[in-house]
Amino acid sequence: MGLRKSGIGVYWGRDNHPLNVSIPHGGSKLTSSRAEIAASHAAILLAKAFKIEKLLLHTDSDTLVKSCNHWLPMWQHNDWKSRSTNRPILNQDMWKKLTEDLLHVLVDFHHSSDCIEGIKKAHKLAQEGANAS
Repeated sequence: MGLRKSGIGVYWGRDNHPLNVSIPHGGSKLTSSRAEIAASHAAILLAKAFKIEKLLLHTDSDTLVKSCNHWLPMWQHNDWKSRSTNRPILNQDMWKKLTEDLLHVLVDFHHSSDCIEGIKKAHKLAQEGANAS
């Protein structure tokens, strides 16, 4: 069985934009959810580094949008446990780091169809990142 590969892609609205990201996403837990969180966090870190105060972040992950727009405050209040099951939420290591950086950039997480050109380009960058690993 082949080694699993994962990459993250961040597309800033045009090809060859200097902030576009295409890198491998490593670690022992390679899931699409973790890659989506990592890509979003990469965009937020770049916005923070370049003093971009407001960011409209498009993703095809409905779970990411719901998590960031609704569930994060609840998870924090419940000590990073699900209110319905009282079990630790998945990927809380990543959610905690992302939450810290959300204090510095106002982000509007927006669910977009995967047929939108920017989403396709971000997927392509993520695939290139995975292939580079």
